[in-house]
Amino acid sequence: MLPDPLSVSYDGVSRSLPRISSDNGRTRYRTSDSEVEIVILHHRAADGRERHSIEMTRHMPDATPLDVFDAFRDVANSVELAFVVDPNRKDPDAIADLRTALLAFVDTSLQARVLGGEG
Repeated sequence: MLPDPLSVSYDGVSRSLPRISSDNGRTRYRTSDSEVEIVILHHRAADGRERHSIEMTRHMPDATPLDVFDAFRDVANSVELAFVVDPNRKDPDAIADLRTALLAFVDTSLQARVLGGEG
């Protein structure tokens, strides 16, 4: 089990995220102001492969409400990192190498192009 609370730095500020739930392979951590949330998920597919993912979401008040009711809507941005592995061939070094390569590949330029709809 991961530590409770988790600590993550965002915008140069260290944030504490206590565990708020844990069931059926899904664990949620959230800041006390609900601005930042981390969800860790473990799932086994029908073909036996394992999927492990980490998703971090930031909820922000909508800065451009269209009417009085929209003022209560949150704008959420999230990033997810997923690991899908064959449990019989799990190689931690290979997974680490893939993660490092992917993070280096997804630079600011590529991110802008993908968010612009390129595929």
